[in-house]
Amino acid sequence: MAAMADNERDMSTAPPPAPAKKRGRARWFLLALLVLLLGGGAAGGAWWWKSRAQAADAAHAGPETIGEHSGVLRLEQFTVNLADREASRFLRVSVHLVVSDGSEIEALQKHELKVMRVRSAVLELLTVQTSDRVVTPEGKAALKQAIAARTSAILTPVKVIDVLFSDFVVQF
Repeated sequence: MAAMADNERDMSTAPPPAPAKKRGRARWFLLALLVLLLGGGAAGGAWWWKSRAQAADAAHAGPETIGEHSGVLRLEQFTVNLADREASRFLRVSVHLVVSDGSEIEALQKHELKVMRVRSAVLELLTVQTSDRVVTPEGKAALKQAIAARTSAILTPVKVIDVLFSDFVVQF
């Protein structure tokens, strides 16, 4: 009996067991926090993808609609040193000019001086570019616009309505 009395005393001085409800509340709180984090990550990802898609659409939009009478003037591939100061970097690009009058393509290709002036103008534009600029969609779009403007001035009365890159490699 004395042993039983000691056990009763030990039980009366022991702290009461923790309520089970606190552990359940902590689980719900962690679950709600996890749902909020996943939802925020999904919303951020959706915003990022949408902004990238809009930038790509803007880069691919031509200044004018390409008509059925337009044609493509293919230029030989360019390999140029870029204007980066910190390192020597190269750009290899194939440029195709979409012109407003496709019937003039054959005459343009036979006019060697005009083609060489076009190549020279494009070469001058490419060599002043930096690698960090040309690798972005915005940089490529600006480069296309500059090439179109400069080559249109040389090919007058034929107008360059779009510039296409079929090969674009930057060596880092």
